[in-house]
Amino acid sequence: MTTKTETEIKFKPLMNLTDANLVNQWWQNIKNVTRKHKVTDIDNEGKKVHMGNLFLLLKTRVFVDEDGDLPDGDDEIYYNGKEWSETLTIQMESELWGICYAAMGDTLRNRMSEKYDKEDSGGEPPMGTELMRFIQTKKQLIDPRAQERKAKADRDEHLATSMPPGTTSEQMHEWCDKASSLNDKCQTPMPEHELIEATIAAFPDDVIEKIEAKTEHASAHEDYDTAQT
Repeated sequence: MTTKTETEIKFKPLMNLTDANLVNQWWQNIKNVTRKHKVTDIDNEGKKVHMGNLFLLLKTRVFVDEDGDLPDGDDEIYYNGKEWSETLTIQMESELWGICYAAMGDTLRNRMSEKYDKEDSGGEPPMGTELMRFIQTKKQLIDPRAQERKAKADRDEHLATSMPPGTTSEQMHEWCDKASSLNDKCQTPMPEHELIEATIAAFPDDVIEKIEAKTEHASAHEDYDTAQT
């Protein structure tokens, strides 16, 4: 079991994952530690080569991208165009795990070890980025960008759920109210005309047909009135 690290932890250990503010503070502390943690490798000539810092692991394998998607977790690490070797990557994954392990309280440490550290039972050495990706889901509760992504995802998921045939007027009103409420939770809500279009598209087919028929009827009257002028 990988439990030791040469890095001294100078901040309060994380005791649980229930307080998003404490998780976020711990997360920032871990980021700061990894930024200061230099990484070196040995080249073919036996010389030490600087390969960046441990923060590269987080940046490549943990942080969400611009689209809000999580990395695969096995992404290759590069520093100034040079790729980390497999041996170095595994070593740094274990080092990151050790830092996180040292920065957790006993109860949480044991829980996370049971979940991610399978080395004692014949598994692979624990990966620090796997643990950090899990903890990231807890700290995102207070991340404004994550909140916006979730708000938009909730709204879009609702809009993509079409109303089934036989939906009553009351149920349609509830559906529309929910769509409007979810849209209001977004920092950059969908424009009203787009929301209306998306809402109409979700109506039952028979309702859409009635709307189209009324629209065509109104358009015909408008064309007739125009022709009379």
